[in-house]
Amino acid sequence: MKKKKISISFLAGGVVLLIILGMAVVPQAFTSQSPISQDMSALLQAPSSAHWFGTDELGRDIFARVVYGTRIDLAIGVFAMLVPAITGTLLGLVAAYYGKTVDACLMRVLDVMTAFPFIILVIAIVAIMGSGIRNMFIAIWLVGWKDYAKLVRSEVLSEKNIEYVAAAKTLGYSNLRIMLRHILPNVIDGAFVYAISDIMMCMLVGASLSFLGLGVSAPTPEWGAIISGGRTFITRAWWISVFPGIVLAVTGVAISLVGKGTADMMKGR
Repeated sequence: MKKKKISISFLAGGVVLLIILGMAVVPQAFTSQSPISQDMSALLQAPSSAHWFGTDELGRDIFARVVYGTRIDLAIGVFAMLVPAITGTLLGLVAAYYGKTVDACLMRVLDVMTAFPFIILVIAIVAIMGSGIRNMFIAIWLVGWKDYAKLVRSEVLSEKNIEYVAAAKTLGYSNLRIMLRHILPNVIDGAFVYAISDIMMCMLVGASLSFLGLGVSAPTPEWGAIISGGRTFITRAWWISVFPGIVLAVTGVAISLVGKGTADMMKGR
């Protein structure tokens, strides 16, 4: 039996992601500092052995805020991806399988939503509903499903004409069973790989909204909010914005590598 070769990209990204996940699950193992405690005797201190990433204008340890912010940002990425992925996959599956009116209705909705950039729609919805992490999730859920629907729909349109689907219908299987047990497992790979990359997109959207003051509210440590808070002091306390920005970028690269490695392994199976 041929063994699957694990992609180097997957390994490299996976190692970094394990560290990031460790920061999210057990932040106390990475720092003993509090992410919200203020120290007026340590305002805007540069990076040192006492404060690896320096301190902010309230004397809070930036490294501790970045570490504890990992939990918030990963939660945003995963949960903001999950609902749209499930919703879009099911809508694309049903629309393509039944076709005709159902498919036509879905395509008209997708045409309207595609006319507007993703981030603009999310910002508009959050601006209408009000800032906060709950409304941010709702906004991403309302917009994020369309890419999954388009991806799965295109796969199902070609898959449903293969002989095994006709055989399943001949055997009297229900449409629900044919869609979920026969077609879906054969078209889910593309959506799964896209979902891995979409985690990072959701994290960037969450960080962007927090940067604009529409996402996570202070004093909760979140990478976008930390970066936003350092804008005023960028010329004399660059570390406030730079270090969380680097961590965000490294996390993005790691997720991209895992997604690329997963796609490579799926192609080679």
